[in-house]
Amino acid sequence: MDKQGRDMLHSFVGLLNVGMPHPLDWRRFYDFTIYAYRLGEDAFDGYQVRAVLTEEGLTSDQATRFVNFCEEALGLLKRYDEHDH
Repeated sequence: MDKQGRDMLHSFVGLLNVGMPHPLDWRRFYDFTIYAYRLGEDAFDGYQVRAVLTEEGLTSDQATRFVNFCEEALGLLKRYDEHDH
């Protein structure tokens, strides 16, 4: 993961309302997800993202939840781009 992606995750976790993520928390995570998508398929590594999220203070379960969301969102973005629009 590059520095900008790591910085985005650092900011996300630093401001995160862990018990119940706020819409602004989700917005920051959406921004990270879009950033990862723009870097290309090979740039996203769920294990690496999970590691950064846990290093930043999330539990393994919390980090896994966000990684799973990100993986689903990346699939949705890819599918969207495959459609004519």
